[in-house]
Amino acid sequence: MARFIFSVQPGGETEMTQENISSQCNGSRTTFTVNANFVSSSLRVYYNGVRQTGEFTVISDNQFSLSFTPDTGDRLEIDYITS
Repeated sequence: MARFIFSVQPGGETEMTQENISSQCNGSRTTFTVNANFVSSSLRVYYNGVRQTGEFTVISDNQFSLSFTPDTGDRLEIDYITS
């Protein structure tokens, strides 16, 4: 799991977490679980390397759903700020 610094305001920095959850892609799943609780507004979803905007919905502090179904072998990565 990678971590990097995300600047939320001048002089303020927040650590973001990057997670590869491709192993959860199975051709039928649309709800995905994250390893840690996250700030819902910080979630960024990347499907096969392309950032998704509007194709996902936060369900809880550690789950989100996609409006499409990734196939087995697809790449699904996320960035988020832990809560």
